[in-house]
Amino acid sequence: MEESASTVRDDFRDFALRMADAFARFPELRAEEEELRRLASAIYEPFTLAVFGYMKTGKSSLINALVGKPLAITGTDETTATLNWISHGTREQEETFLVNWKDGSNEPFPIERLKDWTGKSEEALALCARTARIDLYATREVDGAVGSGLAGRDEAAAGQRENEPTQVQGVVDLDRVGGFVGRQRRGR
Repeated sequence: MEESASTVRDDFRDFALRMADAFARFPELRAEEEELRRLASAIYEPFTLAVFGYMKTGKSSLINALVGKPLAITGTDETTATLNWISHGTREQEETFLVNWKDGSNEPFPIERLKDWTGKSEEALALCARTARIDLYATREVDGAVGSGLAGRDEAAAGQRENEPTQVQGVVDLDRVGGFVGRQRRGR
């Protein structure tokens, strides 16, 4: 029988609360008790995850694994040359992406056009040069930034959107963990 993510979260929350209750009997474990209660209450809260690294280290492959579909383009050449923000969306939103241009405007496109922002053609490079960020949508609950070769680590880690406070709770730096491509781990 396959467990749902909701069941696993419920089980974790219940376990953390039972452990916190046990820790409450020992004054010297007060900090650990509070942390367990904080974790239990935060289990359903959304969080932001920034993924960045050198080209060809598997950032897009990791994101695709997390969202359960090939949303981030992968290839044998450099492909993701913009800062991409992936959020939970509807099935209808999943068929589109939103380009946030550097001039402050934004424009929706059908998902099939995402390939226009990849590769080294003059057209792709011109589009990337004008793009501040691309917003993509997945029906699986996800909220995170994917950094790339052209987006700086600070931008990716901060995941900044205009007028929207963002706190990054997780950062995956594929450079530091050695990266991966498919199932093959690359060593350093």
